[in-house]
Amino acid sequence: MKKGTLIAIGVLLGLLAVFFLTRESPQTKVAAPHVIKSVEGLARIELTRPLEDGKELVVLEKSDDGWQMTKPVESPLAASVLEKLEVFNSDIRTDDLRISADKVAEYGLGEDVVTVALFTSDGSAAAREFGVGQTVSVENTGAKRTFILSNEKPYRAQAALDFLKEPVADLRSKEIFRSERELLTEFVLNKGETRFALRKPESGWEMEDKSMPVENSVVSSFVNTLTNLNAVGFSDRPAAEVGLEPPQYLINAKFGDSFARIALSQVGDEYFAQRLGNPTIYKISKFNADSLMLDELKLRNRVAQEFDTKDIKTIEFAGEDRVVLSKSGEEWTTLRPERKSVNQDKVKGHLTTISRLRASRFENVELGDVGLSRPEKSVIVRTNSDAFELLIGSEVEGSEDVWAKWKHQDLIWVMPKFVLDKLAPKIGDFEES
Repeated sequence: MKKGTLIAIGVLLGLLAVFFLTRESPQTKVAAPHVIKSVEGLARIELTRPLEDGKELVVLEKSDDGWQMTKPVESPLAASVLEKLEVFNSDIRTDDLRISADKVAEYGLGEDVVTVALFTSDGSAAAREFGVGQTVSVENTGAKRTFILSNEKPYRAQAALDFLKEPVADLRSKEIFRSERELLTEFVLNKGETRFALRKPESGWEMEDKSMPVENSVVSSFVNTLTNLNAVGFSDRPAAEVGLEPPQYLINAKFGDSFARIALSQVGDEYFAQRLGNPTIYKISKFNADSLMLDELKLRNRVAQEFDTKDIKTIEFAGEDRVVLSKSGEEWTTLRPERKSVNQDKVKGHLTTISRLRASRFENVELGDVGLSRPEKSVIVRTNSDAFELLIGSEVEGSEDVWAKWKHQDLIWVMPKFVLDKLAPKIGDFEES
């Protein structure tokens, strides 16, 4: 190759190198058309929201304990709201999207706009102010974007700000009380002038005075509900008007070295709760109320009469066959409707049922109203030392369960249908297969 050609190629390569080294890089990011800068030392957020009859001012303020609502009521904020407030820790950028000014109403930036004002702790004037409108999901990505109005111009913010438009009740924390259930060692429940004190030694929950055995499932439900108690809503009615002053029920619970005091009440179909010392009156669910508003019938162990199967000598069952089982030595036979040997394994199931009859629930009802003043059915259990008669009444309205009671006790209870079937066998139920 000629010397001149080589020189020309060298010059060309040099010029190309200079071009690539000195040219500007292509722009890969589109600058946001508008940015709402974060506020250093943000201490207060004011939300002015339209109502049918005026405007509503919601104020969120930050203290050493974190963010709380101070207007229109004083209240802790829901955990989900606290998380969403972190959006104000950084700049809020907007999309490169042209929005026509005549479409502001379509994007919720007209009469429905919520005005957001951000303040520092020492600022009387807002450091930032903008309007919040409709929130949408971006097609394909699902990302949330909220339309805003800033400096009287509409933009689409790269953030989800719809929580700022939520009702006050949804911004407030519905947590009434929370603790580790293992820390609860004792509690006192006052129902009017009646007092129930329970404690938890190593053997499990029991009445402090040991006046009656307790139903473990009921106490367990009480503990679970109390240690994770949430509201379904709030009430603005006075405490006296909703049965909380004085309280219909009052719980005093000890959690390690601390105590919780919670008042409960029922008015019609509504249930209310209040932590003493806290002005907030909460509405709670019927399920939670039923779990916490205990009385003697709920607390009592549902095995009203227990037998050792080894002590049972005869059983006279209910049912058309009026089967009578009798024990001689270690063998069971039938005496009625005829004397005959039976399958011993089949007897065991009926013995287990009668030895630990469990009530579905105890109720305060009149004998005559539930067919127990002159019952047509009964089961008689004879032991080595005594005889016990189980009275069976009418069906519980709306079910196939029946009313029942032991003749020697005042307690009236509901017996499940499947248990009744076990207590009214046919002779064939005991025959050898």
